Amino acid sequence: MPSPMQALYRVFVQPALLPRTRPLTITLTPPRSTPLRAFSSTPPRLAAKGPPAKRKQLWDEEIPARRIQLVDPESGSLQPPSRLRDLLETLDRKTFRVVCVTAPPAGNWTEEWIPTCKLQDKKQAYQAEKAKKKLVQQKTAAEGTKTLELNWAIDANDLGHRMKRMQEFLGQGKKVEIILARKKGGRRATPEECEELLQKIGEAAEMVKGTKELKKFEGKLAGMGNLSYEGPKPT
Repeated sequence: MPSPMQALYRVFVQPALLPRTRPLTITLTPPRSTPLRAFSSTPPRLAAKGPPAKRKQLWDEEIPARRIQLVDPESGSLQPPSRLRDLLETLDRKTFRVVCVTAPPAGNWTEEWIPTCKLQDKKQAYQAEKAKKKLVQQKTAAEGTKTLELNWAIDANDLGHRMKRMQEFLGQGKKVEIILARKKGGRRATPEECEELLQKIGEAAEMVKGTKELKKFEGKLAGMGNLSYEGPKPT
């Protein structure tokens, strides 16, 4: 059974690709008040509105070409060149669009540029883009939280390296969870040292402007505990 795209192609697009024959007519026109423009055999470089910054492909009237080669959705083969304007007049513009899949040549070209184009179902394209964005968001969320492990009796040099790493993550807009625990076989930190460590962590986080404290310290001093921060979202 043909797909909706294939059915559309047969009913609307194929007729637009066929050569058009016009009956001979004689039309009387009044004299022009402005001089006629001289004919040039050099194909003009058509002025077209470029795509938005977020989009790289050209759509419909954005395509700076008189004729295009359409990809047959049934066979995948290229059809003979046809006039873009004829195709756009035939197409259901609310449902479908013509998408250019080849980039225009650079510089000033003298030969006619006939790009390769495809028909795109707007609803299907929207659903595909929506699914893609959701996948990216899920991946970002999974990778967006970083974990740093510190022991309560950490030395000043090691702490400096860990805090620098934390600030880098926060600067990227990530969430940082800090897990504090006593190092197995290591020295037990005093309550004063534990309080001082928590203070230094907070001060280092505040140095990254826009950082939010998501969770205050929970747990036991000199035992197991954790806290978390979130850096500012990139603009």
